[in-house]
Amino acid sequence: MQPLFQWLAYHPYVLLFLVVVGAVALGRVAVAGYALGNAVSAIVIGASISASAAAMGIDLGADDIVKPLVLYLFMYGLGLRIGPSLVSGLQPEGVRFSAVAVACSGIALAVAMILAKLWALPAGAAAGILAGAMAMPAAIGMAEEAVRHGAFALPTAARFEDVSAIIAASYALSCVSGTLVVALLCKHIPRGFGADTGSAAKKLEEQLGVADIDDTGLTGLRPLTVRAYRLTNNTLRGWTVRHFAQKYPQFKVLNVLRSAPSRSEALAVGVRVPEESMALAAAGEQAITRLRELDRTIPAQASVEVEPLAQSAYAKLGAAHDLAFRLGDIVILGGRVEDLARDNGLIGSEVADPTALNVPMSQAEIVVTRKALEGRELGELRSADFAGQLALHHIERGGVPIPLGLHVRLHRMDVLFVAGLKSAVDQLAAIAGRVARPSISTDLLVLSAGMLLGFLAGEVVLPLGIGSIGLGYAGGLFLAGVLVSSIAPRLGIVGSTPSAARGIVEELGLVAFVAIVALDAGEAIVWRMSGDLAAKVAIAGFVAAVLPPLLVWAYAHHVLRMNPAVLLGCIAGTYSQYEAARESAREIGSSVPWIGFPVANAIAATIVVMLGYAAAMA
Repeated sequence: MQPLFQWLAYHPYVLLFLVVVGAVALGRVAVAGYALGNAVSAIVIGASISASAAAMGIDLGADDIVKPLVLYLFMYGLGLRIGPSLVSGLQPEGVRFSAVAVACSGIALAVAMILAKLWALPAGAAAGILAGAMAMPAAIGMAEEAVRHGAFALPTAARFEDVSAIIAASYALSCVSGTLVVALLCKHIPRGFGADTGSAAKKLEEQLGVADIDDTGLTGLRPLTVRAYRLTNNTLRGWTVRHFAQKYPQFKVLNVLRSAPSRSEALAVGVRVPEESMALAAAGEQAITRLRELDRTIPAQASVEVEPLAQSAYAKLGAAHDLAFRLGDIVILGGRVEDLARDNGLIGSEVADPTALNVPMSQAEIVVTRKALEGRELGELRSADFAGQLALHHIERGGVPIPLGLHVRLHRMDVLFVAGLKSAVDQLAAIAGRVARPSISTDLLVLSAGMLLGFLAGEVVLPLGIGSIGLGYAGGLFLAGVLVSSIAPRLGIVGSTPSAARGIVEELGLVAFVAIVALDAGEAIVWRMSGDLAAKVAIAGFVAAVLPPLLVWAYAHHVLRMNPAVLLGCIAGTYSQYEAARESAREIGSSVPWIGFPVANAIAATIVVMLGYAAAMA
């Protein structure tokens, strides 16, 4: 192994991505539904490799330029992700979620600092313990910024590199045990307090109207279809589109085609076909199309048979409210499959023709940015013009799904995943905000401008006693990410960073940064920490991870009377336990735990980042 370690020492980039690849592979291994995740796996693999090499006298590490670069990418990506949820935490319904995150973070800091003082742990240990217990590696970057700016006096003969190594080692020792313990707590703590999260989730779903989601005009969980029928039912002759919609609200008339002479036939008999008739019906004009019609005669009674069309010229009349039906019209309907199948003979025989059914469809991710839709319930959209024309698959808030229900209120920066008629999707997008369409130039512009703002903010340093205080580049980029993702859309500034782009920035920065921290930690554990010191740090990290959720759960459940399923999501979000929240939601068959996750995660990330600066002074 020694030759391999020596080779890796001369090839730091190979070493770094070897740890990253191993971390991603290990992070996907799940036991009983739980996995370590990429960050914790990077700690395990990186620290193990580094410690083994250090025992042989080989110092492994990454290039000095790489560590700050990946940290900056991670901090900016983190700010982009939590920005919208951070704003939601200031709203009335997010206050209790925020309180859970603040309480857990505050107790964890108190435990870390008290035990660091009690056991005389070296400088930097408290910051590493806090970051590891809360599973927030961003706190490491802020703690190092505090040391770099001289926010507190270093111990005699201590160097920045020594304190940084202690921070890394303390984080490594605290993170693994803390993450595993909190994951188990999220699974068993409700039962320990006698809470039935499954029943609580179902009760909240009823309050949110989840059971009645099919009553919304958005046809939330049902697939839509489009079919064409030749009108042979004499009862409907003379009905307008508005009358039909009032009588049969489960259907939406998308277009009406009416028999018209072709241009050659019209010229032969001296009939003029106006040029504007070739325009699209969607623009309010008529259009001529040629369909296949099997029989030019109109049967007296409605038929449920599907018939192809022989060649004939038809005019696309659109679906204006005052348009009246005539016998022989081809009526294109949209609706749910079961409704159209049940009332197949309502209009007449079904027409099987690709031209008649050529109705533009679309799917999109619509971001809620307009104030007019903020705070409105989904059920209020039943009366919208696009009701019944699109399907709302799910809603994401802070990157996680939330329940769909009639009484679920929309927040700014919620993402609506919809599919249906293109016109309906466009109408909803116009009301809600904008469609998140990928655009390389726009995304790169927003990414670059935001990071430039972050670097400028990081240059601001204020004097403080014998030292100075400032956000540093890490804190500045974090703040810039929050502003770009939450404040800019409210000001109407154009530009977006899609979740895929943001995710790769944050995840790659996170795993690479933690991998470098782990490589530094392995060497520090071997040479800078005795067995007694390592044990104290590990115990402190364990207590800082376990004590806060137990105390906060007891208070929030028994005093604040928070819904146990939502509270579970708050605890998981506070500790960035995505796998724990996902497994809990899967176990109870409800997405209710995700309701409290985004706000708690955003508030905890922000608080711990700031507390990391303070913990470095312990």
